[in-house]
Amino acid sequence: MEQSQGTIHIVGAGPGSPGLLTLRGAECLQQADVVLYDRLAHPALLLHAPRDAKLIYCGKKPCAHTLGQETIQQEMIVHARRGKKVVRLKGGDPAIFGRVTEEMEDLKKRGIPYEIVPGITAASAASSYAGAALTDRRYAHGFRVLTGHGQGPSGETSADWENLAATSDTLIWYMGVKRLDFITTRLMEYGKDRDTEVLIVEWASHHRQRTVSGPLHAISAMAAEQNITNPSVIFVGNAVGYHQDCKWFHPSAAGGILAFPQSNAERAVYEQLKTEGMDVYIHSVISEDFHESENTKIIMNRLLEEGFIRHMVFPSTKEGQQLYEDCLKNRTAKAQPLTCWMTATGTISSTFTPMLPLLPLESPQNWPGIFLADEHKTSGTLERKATM
Repeated sequence: MEQSQGTIHIVGAGPGSPGLLTLRGAECLQQADVVLYDRLAHPALLLHAPRDAKLIYCGKKPCAHTLGQETIQQEMIVHARRGKKVVRLKGGDPAIFGRVTEEMEDLKKRGIPYEIVPGITAASAASSYAGAALTDRRYAHGFRVLTGHGQGPSGETSADWENLAATSDTLIWYMGVKRLDFITTRLMEYGKDRDTEVLIVEWASHHRQRTVSGPLHAISAMAAEQNITNPSVIFVGNAVGYHQDCKWFHPSAAGGILAFPQSNAERAVYEQLKTEGMDVYIHSVISEDFHESENTKIIMNRLLEEGFIRHMVFPSTKEGQQLYEDCLKNRTAKAQPLTCWMTATGTISSTFTPMLPLLPLESPQNWPGIFLADEHKTSGTLERKATM
């Protein structure tokens, strides 16, 4: 019997924070059989997917693509033709510098049904999280979004520099840090006021978000001094000049946590930590099923490799200890520093000895201090810690 045709959902993952995924995007992930995900799609979003979903990494760094665009499209098509529900998870919004037209054309030609799920794009997220506005009736009645690099070996972009220099619109460049000096020089050459305000937001909405701001003539040197890199968004225009006074986003100094809560009491602790500005990623099920445990490891490894977590809290169960041992085996010398802990889940048998120090569930207010103390290599509340 011939299998029915699958569907493809091209989903915008938003700018970085997992909380900025749309409800429709989450629904698509929850129903997915296969997820092809980009580097800029936060790995914690994969926790929405079914435990047995096939996860395929399509990470793209400059000059280092895990999978080429043609291969990605072929993967989507192969799985859809097998009757699978496929999610292509892209950072930001698929229709803004996401090459979604190529994918739609290919799917349309082959008669494969698809849906485009918009996402919050980096420009609006970065400006909001930095306390800046893209438009301001005193300074900018509109904004223009441009790419910081073009096609071809030179990467040079074609732009109407004379028009860009003359406009009062806020100018926004995605992925333009490497060409920042070129961009600012061109704007000034064509008459842009050298004291025009510029704001750069790196890793917008993440706990590692950084900003640098200054006048057009000096911003390139300032960004280099601060070692600002991609992913970053560049804003040029006086509408962003008040961001220092309006800044509201203050990420916690403590690194992110991946946790496996097994009780409502423990979940309440993590909700409290979130209100204190900590990044907490919840994976509430540890399964003995091989495929499901493999997905758990994939998500953990992506969170670690991209620097999103600094701590892991396992349940004091045999499954929790087994997962910790597996993590320990797979660690490499290049991996990010990581500390591991356990929490008591109900009454622990007197014959069961946790291999990691226990975090006190009765005093969650002490946890941020414990984590920070460990990161700064000072003495914390706990006398022991396990470091991977």
